[in-house]
Amino acid sequence: MEVFTISVDTGRFKLKERDSWFGAFKTPTLRDVAKTAPYFHNGSVKDLFTATDMCAQGGENHNVRNYSTALHRLDVSKEEVEYLVEFMKALSSPDIKIDIPTKFPQ
Repeated sequence: MEVFTISVDTGRFKLKERDSWFGAFKTPTLRDVAKTAPYFHNGSVKDLFTATDMCAQGGENHNVRNYSTALHRLDVSKEEVEYLVEFMKALSSPDIKIDIPTKFPQ
């Protein structure tokens, strides 16, 4: 007989035991997402289109091991994935040149 254990991810409740935080997670921003390649926790995807398409496909058809079973296939075309990518690119701020001092002021 196999024994299965089910673990519950309590989310932010682990940080502070508030009822409203049970099962809640902090969602990262999409600001400047086009500038943060590579993508995913292990850097396995090099460009934003592939990362977005992989999620839209439910993680299938990309030769990725151990993809999340929480992903579900969406009914979107490649053109719609490209629209999503262009939208995310629009969330990028312009680059700002910053001169970093190399010594303390005298």
